[in-house]
Amino acid sequence: MEVKAFAGIDVGKAAHMCCIVDAVGNVLAGSFPFANDAEGFSKLLAELREVAKRSVGVPSKAESSVLKSVIREIRFLDSEIAATEEAIEAEMAESGDPTLGIRGVGPRLAAAIAAEVGDFSRFDDPDKLVSYAGLFGIGKTRVLKNNGCHV
Repeated sequence: MEVKAFAGIDVGKAAHMCCIVDAVGNVLAGSFPFANDAEGFSKLLAELREVAKRSVGVPSKAESSVLKSVIREIRFLDSEIAATEEAIEAEMAESGDPTLGIRGVGPRLAAAIAAEVGDFSRFDDPDKLVSYAGLFGIGKTRVLKNNGCHV
């Protein structure tokens, strides 16, 4: 559940006033002053953090447990994705894959193309590879999509 809070600040030369409300106008922090200096802004930041602690949360222990489990799973999947991306980059760097020389093609896209095409040496002519991909070329720079493609 997303909780939106809005801080209204009345700006003054030496000091400011702030009031924090939620999206429907409920006051989360009544008007409070803070100085126009580092200490004052630290006070504002502390108040914002306190409002966040009070306004964001999970109502029950069961929901909290599920949320913690989902967060652990997301962190695990993020680490797996990072490890897989590193492995792909290392493999593609070692392979000398010809698609890496194409402007705009990075290791992940090159790996996807290589997985789809397989051995590039089976195409003795670039036009055959383009045709296999379901594309057709016009001149040296334009390539158009054709339905029924492999790539």
